[in-house]
Amino acid sequence: MLCLVCNDEIYDGNEIKCKNCKDYLHFSCASFRETAFRKLTHEAKLKFSCAKCKVNMGLARNTKSKNEDVFVGSNETLSDLTNSVKFMSAKFDDFSKQLKEVLHNIKELKEENNVLKENNIKLNSDIYNLSKRLNLLEQKSILNHVEIVGVPDLKNENCEKNSGRYCSFNGSTSVSN
Repeated sequence: MLCLVCNDEIYDGNEIKCKNCKDYLHFSCASFRETAFRKLTHEAKLKFSCAKCKVNMGLARNTKSKNEDVFVGSNETLSDLTNSVKFMSAKFDDFSKQLKEVLHNIKELKEENNVLKENNIKLNSDIYNLSKRLNLLEQKSILNHVEIVGVPDLKNENCEKNSGRYCSFNGSTSVSN
């Protein structure tokens, strides 16, 4: 006997018979793997229909409904994917808002930092100028002072009276403590 699909000879035990057209096919031409074919029961082999008969009998419409089921499943998967994309888009928008806030805060902190740096420079300059001025005023305040070194201190001594003994003055001067 010859295979309906490939027209090669079919050996015993490798054939399957279509219940409608009564033609024989190799199990591989009928789209079975050998292990699956060997596991088929005798009743399942008797109910087999070839592809031509399936098309002629309208069983192909049953395949269409399976394809429609797959399509419906695909629509559900697509709907889930769309929902997931919407969710991620919303999360991305939230993240974008937070990022903008953080960048705005960083900008404000940089501006505040620059103001503080300028104030610090000004204050350091003021400290330097005040220090120079204080130094100058201290120098001027001791400009008219005289420090006498090497004169022994005596108990109960009157410095004003004794100052004339050690120094000679030109003109009128007063000695103060």
